Amino acid sequence: MRKGWVISILLAAACGGSSSSNTSGGGGGGGGTTTCTAANATATTTVSMANTAYAPGCMKVAVGTTVTFSNDDVMAHTVTTDAGQAESFNSGAINPNATFSHTFATAGTIKIHCNFHSTMHLTVIVQ
Repeated sequence: MRKGWVISILLAAACGGSSSSNTSGGGGGGGGTTTCTAANATATTTVSMANTAYAPGCMKVAVGTTVTFSNDDVMAHTVTTDAGQAESFNSGAINPNATFSHTFATAGTIKIHCNFHSTMHLTVIVQ
């Protein structure tokens, strides 16, 4: 009995860990190492912030599109561009059940993060 329990713990540890890490600038929240491209980006004008993740984590919009970010989580988040992006903005704290909207005016790839949660990343491809 004890042997099975130990094996279960070892398997859980080997498979565990958060899959929301985004090490290559991809989607974030969805796990992993897929690079966000126009071909795999979600075409949408809404982003949900829940479970300390942006959803989707990889999206595309046309120049001039307004995107609404909705905080569906139990804690505050921000929508903040990384340094050196084609556009620069910071929503400030967005409390639970609140929204923030931004109109993307410049074509390019814009990387976004939450100032409060280092695991939250979003890539927006503006075409």
